[in-house]
Order: sequence, then C-alpha cells, then structure tokens
Amino acid sequence: MTDRTVEVVSCRQQRRDGERNGGCHGKPSELIEVESVLKDGIPVVKRFSGGGTVIVDSGTIFMSFICNKGDIPGLQPYPSPIMSWTGQLYGQILSGVGDFCLRENDYAFGSRKVGGNAQSITKDRWIHHTSFLWDYDVKNMEYLKLPSRAPKYRSTSTPYKLQENRKNEERKRGKEWITPYQHKYAITITPPKSDLQKWLSDFQHLESSSTNPSAN
Repeated sequence: MTDRTVEVVSCRQQRRDGERNGGCHGKPSELIEVESVLKDGIPVVKRFSGGGTVIVDSGTIFMSFICNKGDIPGLQPYPSPIMSWTGQLYGQILSGVGDFCLRENDYAFGSRKVGGNAQSITKDRWIHHTSFLWDYDVKNMEYLKLPSRAPKYRSTSTPYKLQENRKNEERKRGKEWITPYQHKYAITITPPKSDLQKWLSDFQHLESSSTNPSAN
C-alpha cells in the first residue's frame, strides 16, 4: 500500500443514455506521467467535481464545504461567488500568515499557489473543496504533467508550503484554523493518511471483486 495518490478529474464519464457528462473530462495521458505512475504503483482516483489534478499524500490538508443553496445568506450558488466567499473566509483564517490572495482560480500567497479548487453545483446544493499544501515532496510532483491551460503566474514560481511559515509550525495542521468557525458550521476533522489508506484498501477490494467474481 502506498501513501501517495494521484487524484484526477473524471475522464469522460458516460451517462446511461450514452451522452457525455459535461464539465468533468480529461485524458490520463494529458494529466499524468502514466508510465511513472504505473511503474511505482501510484493509485489514481477519479472524482466527480471539476478542477485540476493533484497529488495526495501525508502533507495534504483537505478542506470541503458541502452546502444547501440557502445555507450561506446572500451567496449565489455559482462558481465565482462561491470562490469569492471561500477566499474571504480563508483570508480570515490565514490572516497574519502571509500575503494570502485569490489568483484567478487559485489560492495563493503572493505569486505562489498553495491550493486550487474543485466544485460541483446542482439545483439545490453545492460542494467546494481544495487540497492545501501543508508540505510536499518535489519528486511526487513529477507524476503530474503541466496543465495545457495554466495561469501565467505559475510559470515563474514554485508552490507554497504552509509549513514554511513559522507561525504555522505552532499550529496543529489545520485544526486550530477552524476552531473559531465551529460554532457556525458543522465541521468534521478527518485524519488524512489512515483514512486514505483504509479507503483505498476497501476500494481495491471492491474493484477486484467486481472484475473477478470467483474471488468472492
């Protein structure tokens, strides 16, 4: 079992009527270094929400908002308003840490990206999530290909590690970020590594059972 995972946007999922499910698409060969991923046995997971391709490991902090349409007063359930709202919220949480800002569709400190975003919006509900880089191994990033349409500012900078800031070293990896907001939102803190490995183990067992009925 590996503690690294590549999370990939859904690859041309098919509806039951044969039509493509718009919004989530991407060819693995355009997103990841397929040969290296297969050689090193890195699991690849498709997700239903739009967004980019990310590496998930023990240095990743997931943040997700799962909301009904009227949960946030005055917020219109469209990508730009949601991103504006989450950007303001994260700006409050990370105040004093650095020059936090929104850069196009990224969360960044100055010119350095620290997290992207993925969203799925239906008539009455929406989800917005991101994976913040608490830390990362440069070698793991080599499993990913550069996006064909990336913001220009990324070409001249390296990703930002939240751990780089000394003020963050005194915090408990995200737990203390959300404490002031627990009275307003239903918040669940999930240990990433252990749960990820259990989920992957269960998923691989189900996949094996579905492709090899004799294994049951």
